Amino acid sequence: MMGGICALVVGDAEEDETELCAICVHVMVPGRPVRVLPGCTRAFHHDYVHRWRTISPRCLVCNAWVTQRSQGPNRRHRPPSLI
Repeated sequence: MMGGICALVVGDAEEDETELCAICVHVMVPGRPVRVLPGCTRAFHHDYVHRWRTISPRCLVCNAWVTQRSQGPNRRHRPPSLI
């Protein structure tokens, strides 16, 4: 696990199912590590999603939060600003 993201290795997919990494748009090849985002369950190649997480805490496809947002004792939930 990497901050709530499951680590997997591509392998036992059915032959007719071809899943693409949404970042590099290449086929998920058997034996290459992938990461599955919690919530939206999209899979990306490990090295690409690791780099993406340094840019944004959200899924680049559906904008779902990749990790739980911290709600510390002094932090109140505020809706995002529209401005």
